[in-house]
Amino acid sequence: TEFGLESAFVEARVLAKFPKTGGSRVIPIGWAEQAMENDNPETGQTIRLGVDVASDGGDEFVIAWCDGWTVSLKHKSSGGQNENAMDVARKILEVILEAEQVHKDRGVREPVRVKVDEIGVGWGVVSVLKRWRDERKHNALIIGVNVSERARHGDKYTNQRAELWWNGRLCVQPDQQGRQQVRLNVDRRTLAQLAGPVYKSDTQGRIMIEKKADIKKRGLTSPDRAEAVLLALYD
Repeated sequence: TEFGLESAFVEARVLAKFPKTGGSRVIPIGWAEQAMENDNPETGQTIRLGVDVASDGGDEFVIAWCDGWTVSLKHKSSGGQNENAMDVARKILEVILEAEQVHKDRGVREPVRVKVDEIGVGWGVVSVLKRWRDERKHNALIIGVNVSERARHGDKYTNQRAELWWNGRLCVQPDQQGRQQVRLNVDRRTLAQLAGPVYKSDTQGRIMIEKKADIKKRGLTSPDRAEAVLLALYD
């Protein structure tokens, strides 16, 4: 039900056949478009943030805002203004304080959770944000995510990036009644990025997600906006 009969994962793990080299879309465009029109997402009071710092030379620094199960983009910028880790951290702090005010207004005691891609420049941003928490400039829980590290479910995913993307797939996958967990309040560029990467299975039947470099070779943009959205949803 989760993968579909044509999935390389099902071919390897269920039918016990050597997986094909071809891949399938991680997030089908139809599911993503349906999530943009979802009027009945799951409810929740907490704010979660996802941050892609574009540390690998990607185009944009992006902050995604997940309010309950409705996701939108709070900030996006590109160019030289993103080169300084302190400037990036200050912008994230602004959004954290805004989210904390929402929690206060709602009477939510749980801290705002901020997931930051900590590869490259992101490592310095995570360090600054954690120091500012120690100095009581904010009370958010700062979580550095290294997507190249081992996945929590290492028997199913090749790394955390695969787990991150597949978690996003499950969030937008319609159930048997056609209902979805998430609403996507995003633009078409974000939608295209979410629907861009393909997946396949390795020789152990684990899910692999297309690398950013390979995505760019196919003429698509770096999925910075998509990965910020996925980080906001990923716990």
